[in-house]
Amino acid sequence: MNKIKRIKELVDLLNKASIAYYKYSNPIVSDKKFDSLYDELDSLEKETGIILNNSPTQTINDEILPELKKVTHTRPMLSSNKTKDIAEIKKFVSKNPCVMSWKEDGLTIVVRYKDGKFVQAITRGQGGLIGEDVTHTMRMCSDIPMMLPYSTDLQVRGECLISYKEFNRINKNLVEPYKNPRNLASGTVRQLDSSIAKKRKRLNIISNVYAFLVYALLYIPVAVMMVFSFNDQKYNYYWNGFTTQWYTKLFTNSTLVDSLIYSLIIAVLSTLISVFIGTIGALGLKRYEFKMKKFIDNMLYIPIIVPEIVLAVALLIIFLKVGVSMGIGTILIGHCTFCIPYAIVTIKGRISGDNETLEEASMDLGANRVQTLLRVTLPNIFPGVMSAAFLSFTMSFDDVVMSNMLAGAKQSTLPVLILSMNKTGVTPDVNALATIMVLIIVAAMILNNIIQGALHKRVK
Repeated sequence: MNKIKRIKELVDLLNKASIAYYKYSNPIVSDKKFDSLYDELDSLEKETGIILNNSPTQTINDEILPELKKVTHTRPMLSSNKTKDIAEIKKFVSKNPCVMSWKEDGLTIVVRYKDGKFVQAITRGQGGLIGEDVTHTMRMCSDIPMMLPYSTDLQVRGECLISYKEFNRINKNLVEPYKNPRNLASGTVRQLDSSIAKKRKRLNIISNVYAFLVYALLYIPVAVMMVFSFNDQKYNYYWNGFTTQWYTKLFTNSTLVDSLIYSLIIAVLSTLISVFIGTIGALGLKRYEFKMKKFIDNMLYIPIIVPEIVLAVALLIIFLKVGVSMGIGTILIGHCTFCIPYAIVTIKGRISGDNETLEEASMDLGANRVQTLLRVTLPNIFPGVMSAAFLSFTMSFDDVVMSNMLAGAKQSTLPVLILSMNKTGVTPDVNALATIMVLIIVAAMILNNIIQGALHKRVK
């Protein structure tokens, strides 16, 4: 390949990509692709000694909007030029104190204070020399104090960020949605009308109120049920005092204890089977190409869409025709039928946010496919696997329809037992049973969070 020709191609493409990203907030290539092309250009320039005057390695394409006032920085906002060399970073920092962290992709802002009072906010701008005055919009940012607790002149430099949660919320209300949070942060801060930023801030308050009402609707009935499980009055017409007698009676009830153990065994086995098959299925659907892949992927959603009662009736007919006796085996098959698709979808979502670079690097370094799977792929997708496990456990443990139709006469699961007890009215012992189920689910959720947290710390 003609290296000079390639340099021209890269300069042209990177400049177009920079303009699309910074000026129009409409990226034409991914950040990863941009960095890869940038590194290729930088390498070719060093190799050939040829640097075009419009090369993005020599210029910064942060264009100033003409509508905003231009402000010269008191000190240039220097850049390490995206180096990946530790020696270059040390040279750049020199003897100055330095704190390093993960790069947050936001809009660089300088905030100025005079005698402890907020007076100005400026974007990075061209070459880190001249920025845009965005004081009017940054006053709407609740995270920036208007007054400091002491009188001093101060400049603070950092990134203006919008979380993915807020990005998704705000984007829903926009006629022309933004491509990513960085662009939304830029578009919000650089608005000529500060009321737009103010409205977006108020929407956050509205969303918090809405979230509170939704959670209240969901959890207040659960809280009432748990409180009345301690009511010293059999029929729950009114509060008659605190007691734990219903829990004492439950745990001395062999039928209840057997049902609880039975449900836990089925839930654990369903989870293990569903996660195992779900992991293999998700990896196969995301990593490999084969005949009827699209058909299998679409068929995966049928057990999710079809009502559970339909699946239960279909399985019941099959078991009766084959002559299979009802019991833990039939319940287990039924639970896995609706748990496996959810597990595959959950793990696929995790794999979608990943790439194959680490796996390719692992095999390039001499690891075989099994070693790569165990040491690279599985640790990478483990959060998705844990989420699938928690979802499968919860769905299996609180299932009623499958468990009721596919169970044998000798044993019933805890949800089916609660259903049978509830036919005579909601009494404190029913509330106590339901409370036990809630606590088991909460315990499973806490365990899931602990495991994922420990894994996250290990990775860091």
